Amino acid sequence: MKKKALFLMVTILLLLSACGGNATPSEQKESASNAKGQVDINISVSRKNPFLESAARKFEEQHPNIKIHIKENVAVTEVNGNGGMTAAVSALDVEKYIQTVTTEILAGKASDIILMDSLPQDKLVQKNALVNLYDWMDKDESFKKSDYYDNIMTAAQNEDGLYGLPLNFYLEGMLSGNAKLLKEANITIDDEHWTWNQFKDIAKQLKESAGEDVKVLNNAFPGTLLVDFIEANYAQLINNGQPNFDSDMFRGMMEQVKSMFDEGILTEEFTYDQDTALFSQGGFTEPGTAVNDLLREDTVFYKKPTYDGQSNGLSYRSGMTLAMNSKSKVQQESWEFLKFLLSDEMQSSSELAGYPILQAQAEAKLENTRKSMEEGQGFSEAETKRLEEGMKQVKQMLEQAGTKVDSDMKIIMTAMMEFNAFMSGQKSAEDVSKLIQNKVNTYLNE
Repeated sequence: MKKKALFLMVTILLLLSACGGNATPSEQKESASNAKGQVDINISVSRKNPFLESAARKFEEQHPNIKIHIKENVAVTEVNGNGGMTAAVSALDVEKYIQTVTTEILAGKASDIILMDSLPQDKLVQKNALVNLYDWMDKDESFKKSDYYDNIMTAAQNEDGLYGLPLNFYLEGMLSGNAKLLKEANITIDDEHWTWNQFKDIAKQLKESAGEDVKVLNNAFPGTLLVDFIEANYAQLINNGQPNFDSDMFRGMMEQVKSMFDEGILTEEFTYDQDTALFSQGGFTEPGTAVNDLLREDTVFYKKPTYDGQSNGLSYRSGMTLAMNSKSKVQQESWEFLKFLLSDEMQSSSELAGYPILQAQAEAKLENTRKSMEEGQGFSEAETKRLEEGMKQVKQMLEQAGTKVDSDMKIIMTAMMEFNAFMSGQKSAEDVSKLIQNKVNTYLNE
C-alpha cells in the first residue's frame, strides 16, 4: 500500500505541475474608464509562477495606475534559496486548494484572473462563472487571433466559447527509441488507429522475438495509465456534466490496465533513462528535445494508442491556462493583462516553457534551436538534411495538434484512489465503477 500511495503522490504532483452575471466587454470598458485612482487586478494561482510574476512587473511599469496582486493558494517551502526545487505538496493540499478556489469562484468572491491548472473548468463554465474570452478578442481591434495557433485555441474551447486561455502547450505522444527492434520483428504501427489492445499484442510479439527481458514501456504504473485513459476519453466519461463511469467502457479501461500488469506486459518501475524501454510516454515538451530526438535515426514519434481506435489527432497539454472571473469588476483591465501575456514580449520569454501559442514565437524558438545545433555540432550534409526534416516535422505537429488533454483533478484523484481496490483484487470492476460514479456525481452536483 505504501508503494501505491507513493505512485499516486508522484502522479498528483506531475498533474498539478485546466453568461449569467457577465458584463459585456463594452460595459466593462466604460466602467473601467470611469474608475478613479489605482485599479487592482487579483490573480489566483496554486503556487509561485516566475513567468506571471515577471509579466506583472513589466505590465505595471507600462500601466502605472494598475496594480497586480498574485495570490498563492498552496504555500511550499523551497529546498534551496534560489527558487529551486520545492517540498512536496500533499494530496490533501491539492484537494483543499481545488475546493477553496472553486468555492470562491462559485460564490462570486474569486480573483479576477484564475490559473485553471487542476481546477474543474467544465463545471465552472456550466455554472456561468467564467468569461468567454472570444468576446474580448472579437471586440479588440488591436488583437489578431490569426497570429495564434487556431488549432490549439479551438481544441481548448467549451462548446463554441474559449473560457480558458492556453498561453503555451506541450505535444504529447509516445516515443520509440528503438525502431530497429520493431522492424526486425516485422511490426508496423498505424498510429491513427492503434488501440491499447494492439499495443498489448505488439508487446507480446516483441517479447517472443527479443526475449522476455525486453522492457516495453517506461514509467508505467497502473494509476498513471488509468489517468491517461480517463483524460483521453474525458468527453465520453463526463458528457455535458453527466458522469459515465458506471459503464462498460470505463470497466473495460480498468480491465485493460490490470491485464497488462497481471500478464507481465508492463512492470512498475521508475527511471529517468527514457532509452531503457521500447516506448516512453510524454512527447516533445520543447523544441530542443524534439529536434534532438528526431535527429536520432532509430527514434520514431507516435500518437498514443486509444481505447477504441478512434484517434482525434495529435494530443497536447496546456502548460498554463488562465480564465477570467465573470464577476470581476475589472474585466477590461484583466483582458489587457491577458493580451499582454500573449504579446511578442512575453511569448518570447525564457520563463515560458514549452511552445508559445503565438505562432511566430514558437517558430522563432525552433529556428534558434536549429542555429544553436548547427553552430555547436558542426553537422555533416546528411545530418543537416535530417535536421531540416526534423524541423519540418515539428512544425507540422504544432499545426496539427488538435486534441487537448483534459481532466478535472478532483475526478482524477477520486478514480485513482478507488482504482487501487480493483488492482489489488479487493473489489470487482463493477463495484469500483459504481463507487466512482456515485462520488463523481455527488461532486459535480455540489
